[in-house]
Order: sequence, then structure tokens, then C-alpha cells
Amino acid sequence: MMYRVVESGRVDDIPRGGVRAGSVKVTQEVKDMLESYLNDNCTYTMETMRSMLGLDMRVDVSTSTISHHLLAILYMVRQTRVVLMTCNAAAKKIKR
Repeated sequence: MMYRVVESGRVDDIPRGGVRAGSVKVTQEVKDMLESYLNDNCTYTMETMRSMLGLDMRVDVSTSTISHHLLAILYMVRQTRVVLMTCNAAAKKIKR
């Protein structure tokens, strides 16, 4: 630590780390666009939203990045699955 002070003559630390401005892909506009996609149709998959962002805003982000930012907006991300209508049919309930 002291060798740095002697070499540079500087006592205060310079800022290090943080987000680099050149590598930020998800700006506020992208977040707003993701939110508008969900408001339009809440059944879009992450892959669908990824391709829509690529077409609309020319941004290539991963699905995990989309999930991360949707969770920051407080959306619950769940996997969509098909529920058969025969699962809760009256005849099945009587058999149980």
C-alpha cells in the first residue's frame, strides 16, 4: 500500500470496477420494451422475447439476462406447461 503512495504521490484511491458503459446492453428502453411485451401478452416465452428484442431494438441478449431483468421488475417467471382437460374431469374425480 505504501509503495503505491510513494510511487504515484497520490493518497486518495481511484475508482475501480463497476459497470462499463460500452458493455451495457440492457438500457432503460430495453427494460420498458420487455415490460410492454409482457403487458401485451403474458404468455411469451423468454426465447420469444429475445427474438422480439432482436427484431425491434437490434439487441442480442441471453434468456438468462431477460429473466434477471424481469425479476428485477418483480415479475414471477414460471415455465409454461400444458394442462390436459381430462385431468380434472368429473369422471376422474369420481374414480378417485
